[in-house]
Amino acid sequence: MASDAIYNVSRGTVKPWKHIALGLGLASLTGSKLSKQILNRAGHSISYSETKGLETEFAYSVESDERDTPDGIRLEPGLATACVWDNNDANIETLDGKETLHATVGHTYQNILQHDRETNNIPIEFRDGRNRRRFVGSQREIPPFRKPLNTAMFVTSANMSESSNAITAESTDTAETSNMITSKSTEPNVIQRKVKLAMKALDLCWLWKLFEGNTPLYAGFISMYIKDVLPMQRICYMDPISRSPTNNDVVKETMIRNMNVARETGQDYSIVTYDLAVALKAYSIQAIESPMFDNLLIMLGNFHVELDFYGAVDK
Repeated sequence: MASDAIYNVSRGTVKPWKHIALGLGLASLTGSKLSKQILNRAGHSISYSETKGLETEFAYSVESDERDTPDGIRLEPGLATACVWDNNDANIETLDGKETLHATVGHTYQNILQHDRETNNIPIEFRDGRNRRRFVGSQREIPPFRKPLNTAMFVTSANMSESSNAITAESTDTAETSNMITSKSTEPNVIQRKVKLAMKALDLCWLWKLFEGNTPLYAGFISMYIKDVLPMQRICYMDPISRSPTNNDVVKETMIRNMNVARETGQDYSIVTYDLAVALKAYSIQAIESPMFDNLLIMLGNFHVELDFYGAVDK
């Protein structure tokens, strides 16, 4: 009510956050011009023209940003930061999967410290003049990658023998150390046994609660009783790419953006997660373009790792 009073008394010159949020949210959900006009005349929201002007300015501000790190990610080296890329297929009108609209979407996630507050990393700029209603932008060009992926060289026989010797020596030292620790501590780990008993009791309790109804799935049920010591993470959207993620040009472009995020956040190494089809091409590009992507750690998602494990067991 206070926001409505301020907006009406000032005749719309002062726009509280409630009127802006309601106008942008309603325009995004419904897109109806008539509903916006009714709410604006009642003094509950900004006008339709002002909403479109704000949306246009948002688009210009996003285009003018030269960083690959999305807004909301702190540019500090002490926070673990990584990226993930996946496909987004819009297959609405076709039944057989042909002519599917492919897009590549990325996310950046970062650890959140205690008592951490989101800060705006971009300085605020003010522009004079009327609100712009038309957006004239330019799409980011993706350089082509024409090198054949079958020319990638991964591990030679000499490097393999040196690596095996180093691993053998390290495993021998580890075995000797573990034997020394085992000989010193022969008593059973009481804490570990208590944890196992508690987990078995929670499993039985969850199974019993399922018959009562209104019980969440296993992960949600266990999360109410298990204290996760890992820090929470902030997830932000990256600029999407309107092409298929398995395209060689797109794969290299995502690798470049990952390296830029690591450089802007002060990370020594860049960590990225792909699905299996994209990761295979990323490994080849990493080997061909060495040392450009030597500090890029390419990982597979948990789902694809599990499927590969099942495939290996079946064989």
